[in-house]
Amino acid sequence: MRVFWEELKKVMNWKLLLAIFLFSLMYYKMFISYHMNMEYCDPYALGTIKTSGVLLKKYGTTVSPDELKDFEKNYVAKAKMALNQKIAGLEDFRKAKITDADQLDNVNDGTEKGNALYEKLVEELDNAGSSGRLETPEERDGPYILYICARNEADSLSVYPEQVKQLKTGGIESRKEQTVLPQLVSSAWSGLARDFAVLLLVTSALIAAPCLVRENRANVKGLAYSAKKGRKLFTVQFAAVLAGALLAVLAQAAGFFALYIFGCHKVDQQFWNCYMYNIAAYPETFGQYIAADAVTTLFFALGMALLSFAVSKLCRNYVSLMAAEVPLLFLVGRLSVWSLQNSFETKRMAACAAAFLIPMAVCLFLLHREKTTDMV
Repeated sequence: MRVFWEELKKVMNWKLLLAIFLFSLMYYKMFISYHMNMEYCDPYALGTIKTSGVLLKKYGTTVSPDELKDFEKNYVAKAKMALNQKIAGLEDFRKAKITDADQLDNVNDGTEKGNALYEKLVEELDNAGSSGRLETPEERDGPYILYICARNEADSLSVYPEQVKQLKTGGIESRKEQTVLPQLVSSAWSGLARDFAVLLLVTSALIAAPCLVRENRANVKGLAYSAKKGRKLFTVQFAAVLAGALLAVLAQAAGFFALYIFGCHKVDQQFWNCYMYNIAAYPETFGQYIAADAVTTLFFALGMALLSFAVSKLCRNYVSLMAAEVPLLFLVGRLSVWSLQNSFETKRMAACAAAFLIPMAVCLFLLHREKTTDMV
């Protein structure tokens, strides 16, 4: 056990672990903010999230036809009334003889003149602070945006039964009621998961790759094998590298999920129990999908560590190590991204298992060969 701890110190210590955690916080803060700005900066995006949150709180994770009627009667109608009251107090709308939201929609008729007038009127709503320009995740209510988002959500829910019939004709069974999970929330998570996976792969490769090259360059293998316990050294190094990579991956995962749960994306938490898809698929809920992505990424990262350890065994210097590691990292990275982009079905499970089991088999083969190798 003492030898294991000594080998583990070569690849991981508390200072390095802390540095990895702090770097993860900095890196994830940057790319989480990037995805937040890409996905949620638009006022319609946050308006959609707020509307979906209202549906979730009032009706649950799905909306039935009767609940849709109640939503249209109460929430959509009230949002439209609030917009009409705002329109009635603006000068440009009175000049254009527009008194309600329906007339405002009719202005945008596809002609150049109509579009220009529509943009001008919407700009006045902006200047009046009533368009719902949501500069941060803390929504600033605006009658225009909230009405548009509520109306669009109601329109989407109203055509869902027809979509179910069309899918059933094609042999696909769908849920009877549509999920309230906004597509932009699941899309934002997919982007975050891909970046999360890539950084974990790079970290695990950097932890494991240099491990045996140092000893190969120092030519200490013969000295180690001269002792009775020296034959077991490779096995101990294998366990230490795997443990070190696991610690590094868990430190990064802790930093990532700390920022995801308590940072800007905390607005996503309300949808964790919502169905991920409108068809029966596993995982069913958004929260389960997040957990499945995390487990998939963990297996790919550990598989990359094992593969890097095997490559380190075969390389004599750092140049050859880099020449072998870069294409492997690229291929495993592409495979992990492809896996995360697919639903949790047979292909994804097979790719996840292969990414871990194949490197494990290679390492076990090298372990077996090491025990039977004669040192001259």
